[in-house]
Amino acid sequence: MITTISQLIYPLGLQATKFNDASSEFDVLVASDAIGMGLNLNISRIIFSTMKKFDGFENRDLTVPEVKQIAGRAGRYGSKFPVGEVTCLNADDLPLLHSSTRIPISDS
Repeated sequence: MITTISQLIYPLGLQATKFNDASSEFDVLVASDAIGMGLNLNISRIIFSTMKKFDGFENRDLTVPEVKQIAGRAGRYGSKFPVGEVTCLNADDLPLLHSSTRIPISDS
């Protein structure tokens, strides 16, 4: 079953708890960039549907720190998936993803 992060339905923490529960029926999570806001999720794979976001003024590319924060949800030390995978739906977005994930954290 697919669940969508929507704070209108459940608070984000409750959705994370439901997603992480091995006995729940949820095995796919569809989320906005809010997923990068410190949730501890058992996620093996992040697939970016786009590498852009509307920031209140314009659609712009995600910044390196934003990409790292979101991509970092996949594969977490101590989680069910200690190694993760990250990709994009659109092959044209791969250069931004690859360059963002190769930059050391201290440089981003």
